[in-house]
Amino acid sequence: MHKGYISEKYYPGQSCEKCHVSDSWQANHFNHDQTNFKLLGAHAQQSCMACHDRGDISHDIKKAKFIDLSSQCNSCHVDVHNAQFAQNGETDCARCHGFENWKPTSFNHDLTAFKLEGNTWA
Repeated sequence: MHKGYISEKYYPGQSCEKCHVSDSWQANHFNHDQTNFKLLGAHAQQSCMACHDRGDISHDIKKAKFIDLSSQCNSCHVDVHNAQFAQNGETDCARCHGFENWKPTSFNHDLTAFKLEGNTWA
């Protein structure tokens, strides 16, 4: 069913039981931690098809894409900062944002080209 869409690494011998349980094909127990994209915060709350849908109208899990997905934030999310924080053509949103609520919890102005120095508002 998924041949050609899932790497043999995660689908050894085309074994359905590697991800699915026999009483419900919708329920799965795939451990995303074995991939290069651990599901943290809000990502862990998404359905598989939220990221793995190939974009056709069917939204059929049998046609889901698991190979060659980008792990770059802007492959799924709009870059509202217009690439101003990109380094080498890629923006690592986690430098400033957390995965729980997307507030800029780790932003540090001292690491930017515009450091906030002194008491300029006094």
